[in-house]
Amino acid sequence: MEIIRTNTPTQDAGKRLTEVLRAHQKTPILLLLSGGSAFSILPYAMSAPLDERITISVLDERFTHDPAGQNFTQLQTTTFGNDALQKGARMIDLTIKQEDSRESVAERFAQALRDWSAAHPDGVVVATMGIGTDGHTAGIMPHVEEVDFDGAEWVVDYTVPLGANPFPERITVTHTFLSTMVNHAIVYAIGDEKQPYVSTLEEGDGDRQEMPAYILRSMRDVVLYTTA
Repeated sequence: MEIIRTNTPTQDAGKRLTEVLRAHQKTPILLLLSGGSAFSILPYAMSAPLDERITISVLDERFTHDPAGQNFTQLQTTTFGNDALQKGARMIDLTIKQEDSRESVAERFAQALRDWSAAHPDGVVVATMGIGTDGHTAGIMPHVEEVDFDGAEWVVDYTVPLGANPFPERITVTHTFLSTMVNHAIVYAIGDEKQPYVSTLEEGDGDRQEMPAYILRSMRDVVLYTTA
């Protein structure tokens, strides 16, 4: 992995996303976007080629019936998401309806990922990722021993430990999916509280149970942008 310290991490991460998408202009792409602060790089990727070759979704979802808390719903409100739809990009729709359960949404997501992979064996998976103030990435939280993030499943659903996150019901891709299926990852991690995790990644002395974002060390073509 490469760690880039810059005075303009948001712009530089958006530029990197644009470059990756342009590099695969003739290839089917699955673009999985992290929510939260990682959405802030999207305005700097507006010149990326977005068309029917690209399928877009989120990397993880918060199971809540409040649309304001759903990553996919928030993605749809971004200019990037709207522009992609206007240009013909496809979406893996994770909108949570009243009749949905956490399990049903997880099954829908997992099946969609498997279907895309089967339909596009030579396709490219691109992910934008972040690092939480507790060392989590995607929806993979630390100290969750009852969930096997390194098992065969690509998607799991679970409840985070009490008080660990304001959105306890989670649906997320796993370490297995991230390490075996993602071809390019653009990571955005700013803030003083995240610098110890960036240093751990740089030094290579962490573990995934304590710091789920340590999976970045095991992924292909990871470029992490942080402040100088």
